[in-house]
Amino acid sequence: MQQSKPQNNSKHYRSPQLVYGLAALIATLVLGFIANRWLQWDFYWIWLVVVNVVTFVFFRYDKNQAQKEGATRVPEIILFALMLAGGVIGGAAGMLMRPHHKTHKPMFWIVLSVATALHAFLIFGR
Repeated sequence: MQQSKPQNNSKHYRSPQLVYGLAALIATLVLGFIANRWLQWDFYWIWLVVVNVVTFVFFRYDKNQAQKEGATRVPEIILFALMLAGGVIGGAAGMLMRPHHKTHKPMFWIVLSVATALHAFLIFGR
């Protein structure tokens, strides 16, 4: 009687939320560390600059993926989280740059407005 070998042909499934969330976090931390070494600014200002760059890149990457059939998209929750983390300028630019992206979805405008109010309070309400 022969023993059959276990087949290891299955691909591991990785949640897009996990993959893109970790990518956003790592990119933000690495760019933030580099910016902190070069600029010596207050942490919050470095965070805002870096998170806006990362947010813009993620919005434009998602738009690029949206134009490809069957491509893995950046989950909306990641885009929301980036805007709430301070990426309001990057999010707005990523949405409004031609071709427009996510501008017909009311939730993106709501999250953008809430995030803008939150960070305006953090900047001017101190």
